[in-house]
Amino acid sequence: RKSEHVWISIFSVSYHNILVYLFIKLLKNKGNNNTIKSFNKLILILEKMKQLFVIRHGDYDWKDLSNSGEKQIERIAEDMKAIVGEMYDGHYLLSSTAPRAEQSTEIIAKAFGLESFDKNRRLWTGGGDNLYQEELEAIDAMITPYEDTHDIVTITTHYEVVGSYPRHIVR
Repeated sequence: RKSEHVWISIFSVSYHNILVYLFIKLLKNKGNNNTIKSFNKLILILEKMKQLFVIRHGDYDWKDLSNSGEKQIERIAEDMKAIVGEMYDGHYLLSSTAPRAEQSTEIIAKAFGLESFDKNRRLWTGGGDNLYQEELEAIDAMITPYEDTHDIVTITTHYEVVGSYPRHIVR
């Protein structure tokens, strides 16, 4: 039997200016209950939300996006538009309150013709490689109200969220 493949569109502007697509492949394995539970949880999320973008802000100088950071986010926004196409119902944008993340989100909002976006200081986690479970669950709570009403949810944030949140949603 063929394995199940699930794509989540996740973009990250890395420190090396590389656009990273995170491909999550879950195999249905009758002997592995954890894999099946993870697969089922991911399917429930994806049934409600057609696209989830988790984006690290662009390169920056001190607090603000640099010129190269602006161009990175402009390219990402165009790639996002190519992925979702013209036919979608609602786009919820959520940003960290860090100026570089807000500036990145403004570029994405403009590309999609959106006038506003939400901000949440809990997305500015202060660094590190991983988030605590309570921080991950807080992000769940931030986006859950929009799962049924928006085809696209975009979170513009920082390295540690981009690294931790995708792993969290497939557990």
